[in-house]
Amino acid sequence: MTWNYRVIEFVDPESMEPWRAIHEVFYDENGKPNGYGESPAGVVWDTEVGDGEPSRIIEHLAMALRFPVLVETDFQPANSVVSGRRD
Repeated sequence: MTWNYRVIEFVDPESMEPWRAIHEVFYDENGKPNGYGESPAGVVWDTEVGDGEPSRIIEHLAMALRFPVLVETDFQPANSVVSGRRD
């Protein structure tokens, strides 16, 4: 399974206002998005990996802003949420 960070647009069910967050997005063998991390991505790292790790994570998060925004209906099946994190 491959993954990267992407911006996903959601719609608040009460106000119907759209909002966006960067999530880990997972892809099937054909490159189609098929799931995303339950929580928005954050900059968290183990101290053992060194002080360069936050910069690497931030670079990957910034790359998400260069891709088209995804919406919940882009996922097969719809709303496929994956718990946990991939590092």
